[in-house]
Amino acid sequence: MPAEKPASQPFVTTNCALQFSSRGIRPGLTTVLARNLDKNTVGYLQWRWGIQSAMNTSIVRDTKTSHFTVALQLGIPHSFALISYQHKFQDDDQTRVKGSLKAGFFGTVVEYGAERKISRHSVLGAAVSIGVPQGVSLKVKELEKQRESAATDVLQKKQEAESAVRLMQESVRRIIEAEESRMGLIIVNAWYGKFVNDKSRKSEKVKVIDVTVPLQCLVKDSKLILTEASKAGLPGFYDPCVGEEKNLKVLYQFRGVLHQVMVLDSEALRIPKQSHRIDTDG
Repeated sequence: MPAEKPASQPFVTTNCALQFSSRGIRPGLTTVLARNLDKNTVGYLQWRWGIQSAMNTSIVRDTKTSHFTVALQLGIPHSFALISYQHKFQDDDQTRVKGSLKAGFFGTVVEYGAERKISRHSVLGAAVSIGVPQGVSLKVKELEKQRESAATDVLQKKQEAESAVRLMQESVRRIIEAEESRMGLIIVNAWYGKFVNDKSRKSEKVKVIDVTVPLQCLVKDSKLILTEASKAGLPGFYDPCVGEEKNLKVLYQFRGVLHQVMVLDSEALRIPKQSHRIDTDG
């Protein structure tokens, strides 16, 4: 006879923390017993002791196309039963629709809504909640975890870029001296990011960064060549407006004459070019 497959072993976690309330500070203890029922389904049994004591039993099934939860909680002061379902569409926007029913001593709440990815780091979600006795409410938001994650990533990239620029200073000084001696290519100013021309949006947070130093560092033999790829990956650059359209704007001097050019983030750039020359005859 074939050997029986070993049963899935349960695992237990315990967490002790201080809980704060109007009555003061009390210790709180949470214990969770979990067991895999199959490769997509997990059963949980949770106990909480402290200011709000409760026992919660739940089954969660998560697959490539769906997420299903059934839960029952007996506690002080809240006891309830919950059932929720989420369908995951297999599209590029990672669209999801979801619905849930929650009933307890506080009343009954039905909620349904959808989520859709609108950029690399942003997800737009909307949900309608209908409750008795709570009434009807509409929730529309950018998911906080996505926004916080993007902000943290931008800050880290900014710090890395600033460190790289500091290391470039001496090399850039030598490059400028060499270019000035032959009246070659000098980057006067360079900006990268989202350029806003609408005067009504002047209060909008600045979404462009100064990349004069890192661009000058890439100049070789009075030439600068950038390929058809996002400029955010260049040394000394970072993305100041993740998920938004960006441009690179360069004011440079060649043979003592000012030139200016603006290209899309993923557009190739080769300077100097006669077509970039600023006409000062007028």
